[in-house]
Formats: sequence, structure tokens, C-alpha cells
Amino acid sequence: MLWISKNLITSLLLLITLGTISLRAQSEPLMFYSASGGVGYYNPLAKEVPGGLMLDLGISAILSDEIFSLNFSKRISEQIIREEDYLGLDITYGRALELGQKWLLEGHFGLGYIRQKLGFLAFETESVDNVDHAIGLPLRAKFVYRISNSVGFGANPYLNFNGLETFYAINLIFQYNF
Repeated sequence: MLWISKNLITSLLLLITLGTISLRAQSEPLMFYSASGGVGYYNPLAKEVPGGLMLDLGISAILSDEIFSLNFSKRISEQIIREEDYLGLDITYGRALELGQKWLLEGHFGLGYIRQKLGFLAFETESVDNVDHAIGLPLRAKFVYRISNSVGFGANPYLNFNGLETFYAINLIFQYNF
């Protein structure tokens, strides 16, 4: 029952966000801005839990100077006693700042949904699974060096505050600007 109410809250927040964008888009065109993909390392702030590999994909649209992004992340972690399956989906709002002709800095914040499944080995052959869901507050920055007007490489530091496992990540990214 609690999971249904979390889904309802998430759906309402998404509808409010999309409704606001839609109202603004009636007077100005909403255009694709960029697509990015990256790989990096994540680490939970709880020190007793080890980190691992993180994959990240994102698509962004721009309205005036405002950037709206949809990011999908997948953490990959397998240790001897703990197996993790993590999926994250973030909707963020941000702005970009030109730092000279070649450098671009983007800052984003927003809301996210997290699905995390933890498996713990018990008695060598059995596994105990625990699936949790949470709403997160993601903060993201992108430092991009543009090698052309549409292609760039850079770093994407990321922090996600949530009720399950607050963590940070640093991803190396490829970004294509439309």
C-alpha cells in the first residue's frame, strides 16, 4: 500500500512538472538540447558499504535558457556477500554557463525515483532479496570540453539524497549537443 502512494506522489509531481513545461512551451518552442552517456564510479556515503560501477544516460531539452533533463542510471555491483540491482530515473532542471569558447558548465537539480534490490547470501547457497523504492533529490553538474560545436567530453559529478542510500558518483561522459 505504501508503494502505491509513492507511485501516486511521483506521478503527480511528474504531471505538475510536465504541465508547467507545457504552459511555457506554448509561447516558446521546447527544443532538444543534448544527449549524453557516461560511465563512472559511485560510492554510498555510508562507509561500510562499498561502491562500484555506474552507467548513466541522459537526454535534455531547452526552453529559453532553462534545461530540462531526463536521466537514467544503473549501478553495477557484485560482492561476495552482497548483490545489488539499482535503477534510477531523474527529472532535473538546470542552467548552462559558457566558460570560454570550449568549456561548458551545467548545473541541475530535481526529483528522482530509485528502485533498489539488495540480495544477501545466506548459508552459501540461498539468497535473501529485499526490494525498496524511494524518491530522491539529485544534484548534478556537467563539466564539458567541446571538441566541436556539437561534441564534447567531460566529467559529471552527481549526488543523490534519498531515504535508502545517499550516494555520490563521478562519471566520465560523452555529450552530443543538437
